[in-house]
Amino acid sequence: MTTVNPIERSDPLVVTDGSRVSRGAAAELTEAECLSLMGTESIGRIAFVNAEGQQLVPVNFIVVDDLIYFRTSHDSLLSGFERGHDDVAFGIDHHDDSTRRGWNVTVHGHARQVEDRANINKILGDHRLAPWAGGVKPLVIEISPRCLAGRRVFQVNGSPQSAQGTGT
Repeated sequence: MTTVNPIERSDPLVVTDGSRVSRGAAAELTEAECLSLMGTESIGRIAFVNAEGQQLVPVNFIVVDDLIYFRTSHDSLLSGFERGHDDVAFGIDHHDDSTRRGWNVTVHGHARQVEDRANINKILGDHRLAPWAGGVKPLVIEISPRCLAGRRVFQVNGSPQSAQGTGT
């Protein structure tokens, strides 16, 4: 079971009925939880530095055997991954404004072009990688995670005393 500690906040507690409060809390995700949650989304952001500086680019992606895959074209900003890139970050998140719940996963690793034809065909056959922006995107890029980290954020409701302690 994950222990949850309330987020330290400088703003006052929100009193909902005179005796109950709402306060944000966060829980670190395990590596297994991170991988599981990544499989529930299809859009992420890849961050890297190139000759033009810092870049943050949204891509549609899939996770297969704990590796992240996305497609690109030979003339795109992401085509530099053909030669490989040893230091990339990849972020995925989900939130629900109505319940004030959400999670995020950040992956650090390296990216490279996939060259194995059987693997390329397998990856390109997944409908979730169909290009949103259209066009031909024949390059398949793989991100091999070096480390995964994530957290879940949610509201803790209860008495002022329970909101200041730990909860689940």
